[in-house]
Amino acid sequence: MTITYEWRGDIDNSALNTLHAEGFDHPVGQTDWRAKLQRHSLGWVCAWEDHRLVGFVNVAKAGALLQTLSKLPCLEHSGEAFAWHSTEAYLALNGHRLDYPPKAAVALVRDAAAGTLGVARIARQLRDWTNN
Repeated sequence: MTITYEWRGDIDNSALNTLHAEGFDHPVGQTDWRAKLQRHSLGWVCAWEDHRLVGFVNVAKAGALLQTLSKLPCLEHSGEAFAWHSTEAYLALNGHRLDYPPKAAVALVRDAAAGTLGVARIARQLRDWTNN
């Protein structure tokens, strides 16, 4: 099974409501996510597995984004990769390219997922890897 990532992917309200309920352990709601995203969001990243929505994140501050995404239970086997790619896409969208040692990036994401790094430390490391 391959996970693919899509910037501003075309999401279905029903699929996102189901994913949200699974991720945050509550009954499936009827939120009109498409309208909210179009009205309020700069962008979002969708994770797809066999045309099924398995991950979603709305754009936020990079450090918080990485920390939050790395802990999503609904992406148990690919959450770290989703977190990293979403954060990297968010920074690139805002004109910040990262130059980082891959092993250090893996360690950063794993530490974020384990809860051993706070948002400020994650953000500081991302800033250190930013070329501009």
